[in-house]
Amino acid sequence: MKKLLYSLCCILLVSCNSSKNGFGPKGTNLKAMTGTWQQRGKQKFEKWAIVSPTETIGVAYDMTSGSTTINESMKLFKADETWIYQVKTGKDSLPVQFKLIPDKSCKLRFVNEKNDYPNVIKYFIVSDTSMYAEITDMKGINTEKFDFVKYVKK
Repeated sequence: MKKLLYSLCCILLVSCNSSKNGFGPKGTNLKAMTGTWQQRGKQKFEKWAIVSPTETIGVAYDMTSGSTTINESMKLFKADETWIYQVKTGKDSLPVQFKLIPDKSCKLRFVNEKNDYPNVIKYFIVSDTSMYAEITDMKGINTEKFDFVKYVKK
């Protein structure tokens, strides 16, 4: 479950700009999430790539031990008129899906009331190189926050 939490925190690294290839009330540019993102102060990463205007895929990995350990595979896709975030945490696990349900405070709000935890995932884009995510239960009581920066190879 911790792997699921980590990947949910890192996902969807998208901005709230308008785009014909986006989602949400005003649209979100899927290009904003491409590339590699690093959890601030940690050797945990997510790498995202656009497959099509309605699908983006990602992988969450950890390099803490010095070698790469893949934790999750993710996909953001449009099903009918709804955007879905899907995460799979292992070879034998079933994917978990979260539906985009934006609200006034966050256009990037994904919800799955049936999941044990988390139920709500929110993403806040600070700039082109910085964002944070918030994962919580439906009541907003059990909350975790994560801080990310765009990774640039040195």
